[in-house]
Amino acid sequence: HDPVGLGADHERATYVSFLSKDFEDLQEKLRGDPSPITNLYLQAACLHLRISAFFSPSSEPSYRSDLFKLYHAVTEFLTACLELNMPANAIAGNPILTPNSNAGSPNITMASATIYLFQTMLAAGFGLLKLNYSFLRQHGLDTESAKVMFRKTIFALRGMSVSENDLSERLAEVL
Repeated sequence: HDPVGLGADHERATYVSFLSKDFEDLQEKLRGDPSPITNLYLQAACLHLRISAFFSPSSEPSYRSDLFKLYHAVTEFLTACLELNMPANAIAGNPILTPNSNAGSPNITMASATIYLFQTMLAAGFGLLKLNYSFLRQHGLDTESAKVMFRKTIFALRGMSVSENDLSERLAEVL
């Protein structure tokens, strides 16, 4: 009945719980897929699932743990994105991203990512910003790491720009 399409506050935790279980099942099914793209889209799906924590009232018993789960999803997704932007030889031990991969495919970078990944990375950046300046600072959030990751996210979003003053460049500037 909600015009935005959100479940009622008291139902949201149940929905997220069911969807989390489905997501874990999906992750298990795809565990053998070595593709960095599959991993990136799984991380994006997890981020979308966890970002619902921002819509929950702070009076919910699981509010704090939901925000920590969101922080974990944000950092996992951004780490996966930022690793794609690193030179292949800097990602030690990852045979998928090395230049002499058996697959023979070129290195994958966020510079040629889809608009969906751009938007998800932008959402993750805003989520990280909001979480870094929330009450979680007093509850063990590593604010220095979050600040470093935030700056790297801005540079990665700028790197996705294809022309001066395009959406990527302007939204990175907003961040």
